[in-house]
Amino acid sequence: MSTKSLCIELIDTFNDEQLSNVLQLLQSIKSIADEAADEAYCQALLKEHLKDRNENDAVTLENFAKELEIDLDAL
Repeated sequence: MSTKSLCIELIDTFNDEQLSNVLQLLQSIKSIADEAADEAYCQALLKEHLKDRNENDAVTLENFAKELEIDLDAL
C-alpha cells in the first residue's frame, strides 16, 4: 500500500474536530516546506551568482554618477 493510501486510511478514522486539527497541522507543515524550498532556491541563486561574478562587473560611484549625468562635485 502506498504512503498516500495509508494516510488517507488513517485520516478516515478521525472525527471532524480531529480533522480540523490535522488540517491545521498539514497547512503548517506545507508552509514550512514551501519556505524551505524557497530558501534553498535563493541560496542556489546566490551561490551561482558568487561563483560567476566578475570583478569587472563592479561599477565605481564616479562612473555610476557619470552614467546618470550627476555631478558629484556639485553635491
